[in-house]
Amino acid sequence: MYIPPRCGHGFYSMRDNSKILYMQEGCYRPGQDVELHPFDTDVNVDWPKPEKEYILSQKDVNAKTLKELLPHLRSLSEKEKLGSTVDYVVMGATGFFGTKVVSLLKEQKKNFACMPQSVRLSNRKAIETYLDKWQPKYVINCAGTAGKPNIGWCESNQAETIDINVTGQLNVAEACRQRNIHCTLFGTGCLYYYDKDHPMGSGRGYTEEDKPNFTGNFYGRMRIVLEDLVKS
Repeated sequence: MYIPPRCGHGFYSMRDNSKILYMQEGCYRPGQDVELHPFDTDVNVDWPKPEKEYILSQKDVNAKTLKELLPHLRSLSEKEKLGSTVDYVVMGATGFFGTKVVSLLKEQKKNFACMPQSVRLSNRKAIETYLDKWQPKYVINCAGTAGKPNIGWCESNQAETIDINVTGQLNVAEACRQRNIHCTLFGTGCLYYYDKDHPMGSGRGYTEEDKPNFTGNFYGRMRIVLEDLVKS
């Protein structure tokens, strides 16, 4: 059975010890799903009658009614601008840079949408689907990983770091290039360190044209690789 995205659904088991196997588009991210109480009288699902009593998970017991969920669902629809075109699309909207970009766009009353968190940088098809739906003029890509709890994570997870911070970023850039969409990539400040020409406290900083001079960790080296690939 195929269930389209954003279509509410539930499961009712008629036998003990039943198992359900299912696949979903993209990657599961806790907090992105929404639970509706199965016995919400406004929805009024005609569930089959059990022999004894319904057995519900604690998650279902604590689920909200449709009336309680409506403000949240409306905010999601507004945030993602489903079914309408926009001028800007923000990727990584919940991160450090992304939240600030979103705040600026709101202050300037720009028409924008936020790429769903379920759409990963590695999922080129999903990215292209949303870009074709929204038809933006600009994409502001703030997505990426700096590791958890810090960039030291990248040292022992190099393949994942490349997948997100290099290959994934190129997916976005190429999808935008093919559609003639201006793409702004927020990279990192972890590319430079103080040297004899830029001593600490001198007030002399670096510009975007200066060649990066810090290669002390894998995270920074991959950011430099990405910069060179994008420029080429």
